[in-house]
Amino acid sequence: MKPVTKITILLFFILIIIGCNNTNKGSYKPPFYESDSLRIVYYKLNSSERYSETIMLSKEELKNCINYTYSYKNLQESNDSISFYKDSIVLNNRKINFLQDKTYLNGTRETLLRKYEVDYIYNSLNLFFNEKNKLVMSRSISANIVVEYYNKSDPSNIHSLILKDSTFFEPEW
Repeated sequence: MKPVTKITILLFFILIIIGCNNTNKGSYKPPFYESDSLRIVYYKLNSSERYSETIMLSKEELKNCINYTYSYKNLQESNDSISFYKDSIVLNNRKINFLQDKTYLNGTRETLLRKYEVDYIYNSLNLFFNEKNKLVMSRSISANIVVEYYNKSDPSNIHSLILKDSTFFEPEW
């Protein structure tokens, strides 16, 4: 082989190696993951018995969605997974439907809540989310079970404001 051909082939392979190493450096973003504990209170509506537990809330930011996993100890055997996509929200592989939103004034602070519903074969749920997509409250319509989620960013009386609001808290499905 001529020396010019050897140099050309060598340069070609060097360019391929450099190109392959630089191609995907900026395109891969590892998922962001964090978890924290969260206090919940659950009870049957119009009952004096209330139960409290501390659960784990995990947040995972993926390429196409943000996923929250609520890991319970006593409330239920399985975890709840809520995924926020650009154009939809999914609870445990079931798309939830937007119903309405409402802004509550708490002193000088406004809190926006969004109400959604999800239908299952034997049960329907109403879910209440804050503006940061954190679950504030859920209501099982057929079993009349309410679960209050105590997020650090929510006003301390937000649950009582929702419960007192007969229009917003009214079960919908």
